Amino acid sequence: MRVTNAATFRNMTSSVNDLHSKLVKSYNKITSQRAYQSASENPLAYYEGMRLDDQYQDIVTKETVLKDIQHRFSQQEQGVLTIQKLLSYDQDSSDGMGINATLLKIQNSTNKTPGVLLPLQSDMLQKMQGMVDALNLQYSGSYVFGGNDMDTCPFSLSEDGMTLTYSHQFPNGEKTSIDLKLEENPDKPGTYGYNISDEDMDKIIQAMSEYGPVDVGYGYIGDRSSLLDTFIGGLNVLTGMSSQEVRTKAQSDPEGLKADILAGLNSSPIALAGSGVAAVQKYLDNPDSPDADKALSDSVSAVLEQISGTADRLGLTYIDIGNKYSRLEDTATRLSTLSTELKEAYADKLGADPYEAILEMYSNRNSYNAALQVSSNLMKSSLFDFMM
Repeated sequence: MRVTNAATFRNMTSSVNDLHSKLVKSYNKITSQRAYQSASENPLAYYEGMRLDDQYQDIVTKETVLKDIQHRFSQQEQGVLTIQKLLSYDQDSSDGMGINATLLKIQNSTNKTPGVLLPLQSDMLQKMQGMVDALNLQYSGSYVFGGNDMDTCPFSLSEDGMTLTYSHQFPNGEKTSIDLKLEENPDKPGTYGYNISDEDMDKIIQAMSEYGPVDVGYGYIGDRSSLLDTFIGGLNVLTGMSSQEVRTKAQSDPEGLKADILAGLNSSPIALAGSGVAAVQKYLDNPDSPDADKALSDSVSAVLEQISGTADRLGLTYIDIGNKYSRLEDTATRLSTLSTELKEAYADKLGADPYEAILEMYSNRNSYNAALQVSSNLMKSSLFDFMM
């Protein structure tokens, strides 16, 4: 029997390949920080590690969504606060004069000439547009007060401030555009309100009923009512009615709900500011009327009486959003703690000891390099390789 270099080389190649496989495995152990690369090495530890990894990935996903929702809540808080300031901040406030202060100027003015009233009317119109802009705030290209529809600009205001247009696309794809026209109440001259048809009111109720429960680690996913509602529509802000309140009352007292929504819209910040604008315009259209001064004063007084209640209502909405944000912060803290615990559990169950892995890698690399040197010496030709 004779042994040739070819036979020796075949055996050596198999040994070198085996050492190379071990080296690659040790490299993978360092880079992945996992002690086992397949279930066959340690089935129990491997699958337990996979379970922990799934839980960790779920937490990472929730933390990412949670940060996005926190930013959206921040924009919602800012929008509601801006509307409240434009409505009710006093003249001496560092944030400027609110609608209430402007109306007090009109009421207390002894010289109600166009030169005095027109600038004040223009100021109220600008503040109305500021309120609409606050309701059209965006975050990452989405309208934060759009409810389920974050792609459609919710509100627009006519130049005279008398028509507020609400635009919305429902989840079924239906689009709607509702013109809320502020008109003088025939039964109560000097006061103003929106005249809304039954068809438009049904669409308003549908839009105000929309909600967006999201599972971010708060509540139980099996009970949607326990999840955090991250959506709030602009109409809900204006009326002070939450989507849950609308849905509940739609079942128990639908007619009462319509009356509540109408009352809320008629006492909304935009409607009150619009009433002040309309009252001034009515006076300017006929300033020589015997009761013009009294009519203007009565109209302004009627608006001023409602501003405090509307501002308080906005404050409650602001607090509600703030409470949701606070719950998100608590949830974020809890998720962070769980994330740390899972990392530690994963390292204990499936993690590779870094020092041991590095020593193993160096040992395998030295063995592999030595094998390559030996194989290179064995690859020299011999006379036996040419003998039959």
